[in-house]
Amino acid sequence: MDRSNGVGISNKDKRGKHAPGIKKSEEVHKRVHDHIASFPCLESHYSRASSSKKYLEANLNISKMHQLYVNQCKENEIEPALASYYRHIFDTEFNLGFHKPKKDYCTFCHKYDNSSEAEKTLLQAEYDAHQIRKNQARSAKEAYKVEAQQDVSLVVATFDLQAVLPSPKLSASSVYYKRKLSAYNLTAFSLADRACTCYMWHEGTAGRGSSDIASCMLKFLEDQPETTKKVVLFSDTCGGQNRNKFFCTMVLYALHNSANITQVDHLYMESGHSQMECDSVHACIEREIRKQNINAPMDYYAAVEHARKPPYNVLRMDTDDFKDFSGLTKQLIRNRTKDDKKATVHWLNIKHFRYLKGESGKIFFKYDTDTNNTTFRTLNITQGRGRRTTAIPVSLPPLYTGPVKISVAKYRDLIDLCESKIIHRDYHSFYRSLCCDTDVPDCLPETDVDDTDIDES
Repeated sequence: MDRSNGVGISNKDKRGKHAPGIKKSEEVHKRVHDHIASFPCLESHYSRASSSKKYLEANLNISKMHQLYVNQCKENEIEPALASYYRHIFDTEFNLGFHKPKKDYCTFCHKYDNSSEAEKTLLQAEYDAHQIRKNQARSAKEAYKVEAQQDVSLVVATFDLQAVLPSPKLSASSVYYKRKLSAYNLTAFSLADRACTCYMWHEGTAGRGSSDIASCMLKFLEDQPETTKKVVLFSDTCGGQNRNKFFCTMVLYALHNSANITQVDHLYMESGHSQMECDSVHACIEREIRKQNINAPMDYYAAVEHARKPPYNVLRMDTDDFKDFSGLTKQLIRNRTKDDKKATVHWLNIKHFRYLKGESGKIFFKYDTDTNNTTFRTLNITQGRGRRTTAIPVSLPPLYTGPVKISVAKYRDLIDLCESKIIHRDYHSFYRSLCCDTDVPDCLPETDVDDTDIDES
């Protein structure tokens, strides 16, 4: 092929001078972009502190979203863009994912596995310590489980908050574009007898902050049989849920007012390896609800109860069940920084808390979960600001003084689904009874805990 102009001078390269055949008009681009943006999303449940990524409903995927987009275009007699272009816009212009249950995925372990030999050498000490902590926590859980199977006075349980359960969950395409009411499930699983209690509520009842989670576990401790003398709890390391001063106050309060429990231990699984029996419960629940239509949170309650045989015990939390631990915490915990040896307390590194009846001014702790290590440090929480003692009351004020309100935008979406008869009429009165307020943000954060609740200072 002659590339010259006929007099020995080559023609200029014309590559890149033409509009690519796949380039779409601004109108098509905007239509695809706006369609993707129309789906309500949530912040990450587990990694919001380290990622700005948001998540769409678990029963959505890009193929389903594109099909909804195609249906919308057909209704408006518009030629839709191809699925490949839709996916391109999703991947390059949005930081979105689809919610998945918490997996056995450790960022640090993957970082180590994918490092070069030189990089592994630098990470080796930290990686070895990480593996030791992982194995210690798992061994401790198994050891306590065996002990509980032989001793009726000991209760060993794991607990965890399941990912948000949105309602309604229906097959109608219009539901995907609407904000949903969030339902919550805090699962407590007893290792010795495999008894499971699911504490459930929705966002019109309460939130899911530190005091909300502590209130559920307070009920768990209060509901223990008279034979129980010692309780051992295992959880993940989520600061907003269970590693904070409000949870500590809750345990001290429960111990003080318990007629039979004399000791509570709280151990934390290693970050990235916090798989517990609760995860199997949540997986069982997800399999059950996947095949059901959910009109409202009460449908979740029924589905969870019958997700296995024998049924799970579902305890429906009311607004009055949630207690405010902030006032007692302020009075009770005046020192969190220095132990009785004047050493700095590294709060976020604590792996094992121990609370004893009659020692409401002290919290005992370790930086490991090694059952062979019986040496605990002592944190005198009443030190500082005078030597006054705080009397622990027999009751606590409610966390909420009235109905918990949702955003106006969410309320309107839910009522619109009722009026369009997408939600069954039997549930209309429930949704209309919800309270809303313009001061409530449209997208609530995952927890109401602030940095001071988990800060080492």
